Amino acid sequence: MIQLNRPKVGAATSITIVRINLKDKFTSDFDTANGILSVFTSQLTGKSQYKTPIVNFGADYYNNRFTTIYFYTSPVGSNVYTMHMGTSDYPLGFYDVSIYQNSSTSNFDPAGLNLVYTGLGNVTATNAAASPTFTEYTTNDGDTDSVYITLN
Repeated sequence: MIQLNRPKVGAATSITIVRINLKDKFTSDFDTANGILSVFTSQLTGKSQYKTPIVNFGADYYNNRFTTIYFYTSPVGSNVYTMHMGTSDYPLGFYDVSIYQNSSTSNFDPAGLNLVYTGLGNVTATNAAASPTFTEYTTNDGDTDSVYITLN
């Protein structure tokens, strides 16, 4: 799981460094200058953010098996690197994460790209005041005892 922290409104952008063993997933003709394409899809809203994060592929930085990815999150604004999190479209919580071997630094379309990672992401706030609040769901709609957690 990729755990990201979104800073409170008014704070600087948050950087999360993630090291994933991806080196053996890239094709032999991969040009690291093209970077990667990351897709974060909210499990709550179904909306996706396509970003080209900064990546260090070099063995001299950490380990020759790992790829170091720098994920940037912010409560306001976004760019090709920074994800705008904590909004109604991109709320705090769980995300489906896909990482692709990109074909160019300006590409934001995963069609035809080599998928190198799929997993789960979780975005939380760095301060408790920005965390979501929950309301208990007390009405069951059938014969089973179902429990649902929903945002207020």
